Amino acid sequence: MRHILRNILCAVCAFCTFWLGATAFARTPILPVEEIRPGMTGYAKTVLQGDTIETFPVEVLGVTGNDTQGYQILIKAGGDVMDRSGGISQGMSGSPVYLNGRLAGAIAFGKAFNDPRYCFLQPIESMLALLNPSVPRRGLPSVDAKAGSLPAGTPLLAGGFTDQALAVLKRDLAGQGLEVLDSAVSGTTASIADLQPGSAVGVALMTGDLTMGAIGTVTWTDEQGRVLAFGHPFVQRGDADFFLTKAWILTSLPNLQTSYKVGALGDTVGTVFQDRSAGVAGKIGGRPAAIPVYIAATDMDRSTSGTARVQVVHDPLLAADLISSAALSMASKVSDTAAGGSSRVFFDISATDSEGKPLHLARQNMFYSPDKLVESVTDELKDSLNVLLRNKLEAVRLQQVDVKVDLSTD
Repeated sequence: MRHILRNILCAVCAFCTFWLGATAFARTPILPVEEIRPGMTGYAKTVLQGDTIETFPVEVLGVTGNDTQGYQILIKAGGDVMDRSGGISQGMSGSPVYLNGRLAGAIAFGKAFNDPRYCFLQPIESMLALLNPSVPRRGLPSVDAKAGSLPAGTPLLAGGFTDQALAVLKRDLAGQGLEVLDSAVSGTTASIADLQPGSAVGVALMTGDLTMGAIGTVTWTDEQGRVLAFGHPFVQRGDADFFLTKAWILTSLPNLQTSYKVGALGDTVGTVFQDRSAGVAGKIGGRPAAIPVYIAATDMDRSTSGTARVQVVHDPLLAADLISSAALSMASKVSDTAAGGSSRVFFDISATDSEGKPLHLARQNMFYSPDKLVESVTDELKDSLNVLLRNKLEAVRLQQVDVKVDLSTD
């Protein structure tokens, strides 16, 4: 009997040793920045179309910096992928770079108006520190953008917005240092591939019938469903609560300043919980605490109407602009005119205070403008949302926003 038990225990121990060894072997080994030397060659992973991961060769040109200020790893990329993409493009941020079979870092910054095949890497040690933001950092400081450098993935892609709404949104978010581009694609995509190093990934501020977010590349994943991406900040919120999504890439468009990927945000697969200078960190599973928004608009002259449903992240600095722009887009789509006239606007906001007690704000008002009526219909809505979200006396959490707009040229 003892002999049998001993054999069983030995078999179990052997299995555990094999399983642990296989798991350790499956994890990508890390290449510390101190071991990186000029002339080292390797490859990077990214997506140029759809969700197919491709590789391209890279060569290390040099390493500058120190432990205090952070390191910059300058590389040169080549191959057919660079020819087709127009070089390192915005949206490649986070693309993992492997040297001698080990993960060295992520594509992060390029120089404006320079040869687009050159870029800087964010060392992987700096990105791994995002997973434990409350622990004093023992690794490397992250690399911040230097003068003339462009993060390879900064622009926000707006999907489904009308030209009028997009123009207002660009103006409003420019004040927060954010650039907005029209992706011309809204809704979600049918990508079925799981997120893995090199996959296209989205960090979204708005999902649903209208979308708003940025597309980058996954740098690193683990068995716990944790994800590192971008290699530079999204909007640098620190502790964050954004949508982590899949993404579908249409193409990379060459541009005079820098090429950029055009694509669509996909299905929400988790939550981004860190947004710092080294990149973003997320977790597969669950969803952020977003604001459900329902919008209905009617052109009373033509008896045409439309509705939209979106989910907006609960960000005090961005939510008011995002919600009002969605309402503006729906109103301008239905009215389909830049003429003047009158409008009747209803909005109903449900919220809770810092103690969880319910708050309710309902407004109805009429507006008149001799021209460009649509651009003024959401001003009061935006002001009310900002009062609730940005007041310094009470932490308010929005639970639901409903908006109804009736427009007429009379």
